Amino acid sequence: MVSVTDLTDCLWCKRSLWLKKRLGIRTPTFASRRMGVEFHVLVHGMYEHIKKTLAFDIPGKIIGTELCLPKKASLNEVLGLVGRIDVLRQASDGFIVQDEKYSPPPEDKRIHSSHKLQLDAYSFLIEKEGYVPVKSAIIIYKDLVPREVIPNPERVPEYIGMAEKVLQSDILPEKEDKCAYCSYGPLCAILPEKGGLTTDQIMMLKQGLPQKFEYDVIASFPSKSIADVTYTVKRSKTGMISCDCPGWRQYRKCWHIRKVVGTA
Repeated sequence: MVSVTDLTDCLWCKRSLWLKKRLGIRTPTFASRRMGVEFHVLVHGMYEHIKKTLAFDIPGKIIGTELCLPKKASLNEVLGLVGRIDVLRQASDGFIVQDEKYSPPPEDKRIHSSHKLQLDAYSFLIEKEGYVPVKSAIIIYKDLVPREVIPNPERVPEYIGMAEKVLQSDILPEKEDKCAYCSYGPLCAILPEKGGLTTDQIMMLKQGLPQKFEYDVIASFPSKSIADVTYTVKRSKTGMISCDCPGWRQYRKCWHIRKVVGTA
């Protein structure tokens, strides 16, 4: 079983998908997820006001929101794909899938390629549920201007197969040149660019890290909320300071480091 998000992750970088699903390495997404939820509330709750202010209209009547699919179709019918659609609309000549993104629109084109694949996948799922035909798809970015595209659900099975192949492999995929925009970048920096390592070999890497990844403990603080728990502030051989408390792991800042070195 793969999700629509898995398809877009695979399109972006096969290694990031593999690290997330095969090794279970998750990156902090709490802030972005909260803003995304708030953006959906804004669009759904203030639709009439936004429509009048920007003088636009979206065709079709809303017949469903936050739809988790498949619902009626079997997993075999949808090739193991699952997803959640923000909005489903019904027009006189077919159905319209709508997605909302708390991110700015692309500068040189109407829609990001990963978001286009996402709309294609939602259209694929909706058609398997019996809502045919899907005549168009709409995406709303942070500028609140709806962008309409023609979906291409026929290409989705190819990407499902691609994602499944990545997830079924026990071998680390080759690195793609997108680390500057990826939260897995620091991890990829210590993994071989050509990939090729097995999951077991990666889990053993920590036993053979080069000298620069060693660190010294420079301070310890008892937890204020959890008894018998002590957090440590560490400095690597390269001078990087970190803490093992949850605040540092999730948000890259904590009181302990400020106390020691006077930084945020």
